[in-house]
Amino acid sequence: MILTARLRGWRGNPASSAPIVGLGCEEADGGVWCELVYVARGTRAKTIRANLIDDSQRRRVRLRWPGLEPGLHEGVTFEQV
Repeated sequence: MILTARLRGWRGNPASSAPIVGLGCEEADGGVWCELVYVARGTRAKTIRANLIDDSQRRRVRLRWPGLEPGLHEGVTFEQV
C-alpha cells in the first residue's frame, strides 16, 4: 500500500500537493506501519488525514503525527485515531 497526505496551507504558504508519502505500508494493531516515509514539509499538527491506496481501493484514515522532520525515514509506525 501507499500512504499519501496533503497538509493544509496557511496565509502566504499554500497547501502542497503531497508532502508526506509512505511506501510499503501495512495495517497492523490499530496503526499503519510504513517501510519508507518521505516528508517534504514539516508540520506542527498533532494528527493528519491521509489516504491509504492499494490496487483496488483508496481509504481515508486519521493518524497521529509523530513530528518527523523533512527527509527520508525508515520503519515508521503511525497510530490510528
